[in-house]
Amino acid sequence: MFDNYTLSWMSVFLLIFISLALWLYTSYTKMDEMLKHLSNCRAIQIRKPLMGKDPFGRLFMMGTIAGVLLTPKLYLKDGGADPDDIEKFPKKLKTIIAIQYGLVVLTGSSMFALWGVGKYMGWLK
Repeated sequence: MFDNYTLSWMSVFLLIFISLALWLYTSYTKMDEMLKHLSNCRAIQIRKPLMGKDPFGRLFMMGTIAGVLLTPKLYLKDGGADPDDIEKFPKKLKTIIAIQYGLVVLTGSSMFALWGVGKYMGWLK
C-alpha cells in the first residue's frame, strides 16, 4: 500500500508530534519548577515576560531553558547564566530536557535527510 519512503516520512512526522507533545507536557507541568531553579539566570529572566499561557511561548521558553542547560559555556561567557543555578538544577529534570531536546534534533535532522534522499533519488521534484 505504501512504499518505504512514504512510511519513513510518516514515521518522522509521528516522532515530531510525539516530541512536541512531550515538550508541551513538560512545559505545562514543570515550568514553575524550572523557572524557580533558574531564577538568577539573566537569559531566562529577560525572556520570561514573553512566555504566556499559549503553547508557542512555552515552547520558546523550553528552547531557552534547554539552551542554557545544555550549552552553559555560551551563556556563562556573556553573563546570561548563573553557574550556581546550573549546578543546582535537578539532574533528573535536566536529563528529561536533554532527551527531549535530542529527540527534537533527531527528528529535524531526519526530515532533512529524507528530503535529501528523495531529491537525490529523483522521488521529489
